[in-house]
Amino acid sequence: MTTYTEAARGLEFLLWEQEEGYSREKVTLTASQGALLAGTVMAKVTGTGNYVPYDDDANGTTAGVGIAAGILCYDTANSGSTQSIVIIARQAIVKNDLLVWEASNDAGEKAAAVVELTALGILVR
Repeated sequence: MTTYTEAARGLEFLLWEQEEGYSREKVTLTASQGALLAGTVMAKVTGTGNYVPYDDDANGTTAGVGIAAGILCYDTANSGSTQSIVIIARQAIVKNDLLVWEASNDAGEKAAAVVELTALGILVR
């Protein structure tokens, strides 16, 4: 018998949110970030205001990318130009094991991001 594994769905990481119009924010994704999965922890680039995947290691070269600023709601295809995305930006509860992290983030960096998300009212369980 063939076994099929179903991929995570958009917002599957979300346990609770205040209200769709309050917890979610429409933001701009920086171009050429690769294909991103729902649940990716995002950061806001200080210089542009655009969003990228959280990467604490790159914070020294690009201000803001090492500060968690939300969680991507839906899978997003790679694009050579900026695109609009929706993130959970505040007042929500999310599943820790369904969060998606940039590969270089270690346990300490993930823990720091969880503290930053908590400051936004996003509780990680």
